[in-house]
Amino acid sequence: MPPEHESSRTIRLSEWRGNSRGSTEVGDVARRRLRVGFIMDQVAGHVTAYRNLRSVAEGDDEIEPVWREIHYFRPEGRLERFSSRFPDQMVRHPVGAVRGLLEQRRALRRSAFDVIMTNTTTAYLTPRWLRGTPCLFDFDSTPLQLERMGHYSSRPDPAPVTALKRRLTRRLYATVTVNQAWTTWARRSVIDDYGIEADRVVVNPPGVDVTRWTPTNRAGRSETHVLFVGGDFERKGGPDLLAWHRSVADCDVTLHVVSNAHVPAHDGVVVHRGVSPNSPELRELHRIADVFVLPSRAECFGIATVEAMASGLPVVVSDVGGTSDIVDHGRSGYIVPAGDERALGGALQRLLDDDVVRREMGANGRAIAEDRFDLRSNALVTLERLKGLAAR
Repeated sequence: MPPEHESSRTIRLSEWRGNSRGSTEVGDVARRRLRVGFIMDQVAGHVTAYRNLRSVAEGDDEIEPVWREIHYFRPEGRLERFSSRFPDQMVRHPVGAVRGLLEQRRALRRSAFDVIMTNTTTAYLTPRWLRGTPCLFDFDSTPLQLERMGHYSSRPDPAPVTALKRRLTRRLYATVTVNQAWTTWARRSVIDDYGIEADRVVVNPPGVDVTRWTPTNRAGRSETHVLFVGGDFERKGGPDLLAWHRSVADCDVTLHVVSNAHVPAHDGVVVHRGVSPNSPELRELHRIADVFVLPSRAECFGIATVEAMASGLPVVVSDVGGTSDIVDHGRSGYIVPAGDERALGGALQRLLDDDVVRREMGANGRAIAEDRFDLRSNALVTLERLKGLAAR
């Protein structure tokens, strides 16, 4: 692991004394737990990362975690009822941003914190709210990276809006105490695109519970199963995968698609809707599968890929975002050009034709998951870093 992954020093309870909420008596001295505000987006893969981190933080007796979930859509909210009158996304998108800002402001005003961790997409609009309290900003990409990839919004921002957003985002990165990127790809953007000093940007990816996501013995199977997991079916490259599957219709390959999107049905395609993150059903699909594929047109991190590797699956993914931090090409799977159906099909076919390679790559992927993406290890790095910030 690169040096950016090293954690800050541990702050012990004995260094924090006094009376407040969450204090406990130890002898004659009241020792106060650090009050940590987690102000976290509830969007896409961030939900899984948030829940995973929370499962570890709740067991840390040196902190009092306070959880504030930030939503950008409330079905019964007055803002949402208002915006529903307008079909144009140009109206609904700003309303979502307003919703996020209101929830973020409420979260910060309701409590006083010793240190804050946040990942909200609207934080760049109000960095002054984060001043005065040590803050770790956690992120999987920068706005400029999202704009370059496309696929994350229906329309590109006009040039003046892009320039303004860049200035405001740079102000956010400069305001918080430390910026924690999920990948070296995201870290480089903060440094190169926004001019932030390298020592203020660290890398620590979210992890998965490698005691729950485990390999299974796949030897001797007569049927072959390929697994795809992606909520945004179009952006995740689902149509490219369906095109490949139609081209090998004469082969005995079952494609399992985990998505709530409407997916055209045809022979050999099984669509699984309503599957929750980390659920027994999702883990069982990984045990059934022989190969995992995520041919995204745009992707920042891809925690589903990490779950697949922890499950001992060889993976085929596209060369977007921080993929190269996750997958070692030729060792734990294959990285192919995004949108290249021929390259995608070739990589899948190589794995489907050689069960020895599948097993070797699956074992290598499992080792990488344990080394780089163990939930407890990576969550502890974040928690120790927060304790270190509070002690400054």
